[in-house]
Amino acid sequence: MSTENPGIRTENSVNSITVSISEVLHQTAQPLTVLLGILELALLQAETITDYRESVERSLFEVSRLIDCLNQARKIAVGRA
Repeated sequence: MSTENPGIRTENSVNSITVSISEVLHQTAQPLTVLLGILELALLQAETITDYRESVERSLFEVSRLIDCLNQARKIAVGRA
C-alpha cells in the first residue's frame, strides 16, 4: 500500500504532462521555423530550377520531421510513448 499523498501524485502527473506538452511544442515549432526560413529564402534568392528544387527538398524533409513530432505527440496523448 502506497503512503504517498494523492495530491502529490496528481501534482507530479500534471508536472509530467506540462513538461511533455512543452517538449512537443518545442519539437513542433523548430521544424516549422526552419521551413519558414527555407521558403522565404526560396522566394527572395532562388534563381534557377535547381535552387527551387533544393528548397522543395529541404522543405519536404522539415515537413517529415514535423509529422514525426505530431505522431509522437499523439502517442503521448494516448499513453503509448
